Amino acid sequence: MSLWSHHDELNHHFRRYEEKELLEKVDKSGLKIINHSFFNTLFYPVTKIIRIFKNKFHDNKTDLDTSSVTPFLNAILAKIFASEKFYLRKNRFNVGVSLIMACEK
Repeated sequence: MSLWSHHDELNHHFRRYEEKELLEKVDKSGLKIINHSFFNTLFYPVTKIIRIFKNKFHDNKTDLDTSSVTPFLNAILAKIFASEKFYLRKNRFNVGVSLIMACEK
């Protein structure tokens, strides 16, 4: 919930789980956790800072205003975001904007 912002409300989110809480809930559900990691890690510091300030000053504008992002900059940002998949093939991130989890019954 530390990253909760108006962006979550615009996207109809109900909660943001902390890693420990989500692992406990999935474990109690009877599913076996195969793998889990944070992702969107490289943008975490910027996202955290933006959301702290937006929440502090009650700024309800989305933090995903893409109207001023050029196609060139967007391509660079997309490559940075996509680059995490290479690391995640054999490793995990300990911090990030989102969590990803693979489970089985």
